[in-house]
Amino acid sequence: MIQIFISGASITYGVGSADGGWADMVKRYLHKRQYGESGEGSEHYEVYNFAKPGATVEEVRDSMTTDVGLRRRQGEKSIIILSVGMNNAKCINSPNSYVSTIDSYKASLNELLGTARNITDNVIFVGYTPVDEKLTAPRISPLTGEQVYFFNNRIKEFNSICKAVCGEMEVIYVDIFDKANTEGWKDFLVDGVHPNVDGHGWIFNQLKPYLERAIQS
Repeated sequence: MIQIFISGASITYGVGSADGGWADMVKRYLHKRQYGESGEGSEHYEVYNFAKPGATVEEVRDSMTTDVGLRRRQGEKSIIILSVGMNNAKCINSPNSYVSTIDSYKASLNELLGTARNITDNVIFVGYTPVDEKLTAPRISPLTGEQVYFFNNRIKEFNSICKAVCGEMEVIYVDIFDKANTEGWKDFLVDGVHPNVDGHGWIFNQLKPYLERAIQS
């Protein structure tokens, strides 16, 4: 059996899609493979999504050991897929009031990835996606009612830092920010931040070859 744990924030949770997000697509893809007409049969895969809208790197770091530990099967192969950090890049109530500094974000990211490597066999990190600043600078948070600001230059900077940290820690990084920009990402957005079902499908398709390699490794 291969256990697959997924954790992150609202996009990972599936906000924006009436048919489930990219994490749900991972589960459907693997369930079809094991339960479909020509499937592998039996219980080959378990998929868990722990994502929480609004989550930061620190929140995922602090809950991950418990979330995974309660479900981890001794002796079975495991993969964790992470995608979190855009909420660390945003500002709250002012365009200069950042949730995280560069240094605090990088430190928390190192801790998150270190924990992930300790409790699972394979770690995959899905990178960040662009926003439509006409709708996100500012936007009203549906969770808190506060004004929040998402800026592409800040998200891209955090994306580059995340990619570098993943490289240093030998974590698979799915870098999608620039590619999304060249493939009409704004057309996938429902509110300036979250993708619709086609956007979630696009993310899943970027992740899929990395997931397959991790499953077969």
